[in-house]
Amino acid sequence: MCRLRRYAPTFLETFEFRAAPAAQEIIEGIEILRELNRTNTRNVPSAAPTSFIRKRWDCFVFNHKGIDRRFYELAVMTELKNALRTGDISVVGSRQFKDFDDYLMPKAEFDRQYAEDRLGLSIPSSARAC
Repeated sequence: MCRLRRYAPTFLETFEFRAAPAAQEIIEGIEILRELNRTNTRNVPSAAPTSFIRKRWDCFVFNHKGIDRRFYELAVMTELKNALRTGDISVVGSRQFKDFDDYLMPKAEFDRQYAEDRLGLSIPSSARAC
């Protein structure tokens, strides 16, 4: 855990993350950690997002004093890893973890090719309901 805490601030400041709605709270957790690192604050605010924290982490993250910073950071980083694997979070500029929409043709280009009937599909691009 000590290695993670050593490199996490630099890691979080280096990359820009984008999330699908399902993973938005993880991004908010990352923002909380970034702010705590910038201000060198130890205490996680009680209003910090926690819905992404799995039940198995509860006894570690939440204690009688509130939210344990070390375990909150570990939980955020673990869920970030999981969300990157599932594609719920993307990394701006990454090839491996890029946003799914980056694989798609821009809408303006699609509309232009559709109007010119140049989509290159092996089936007709117009369909009619029965």
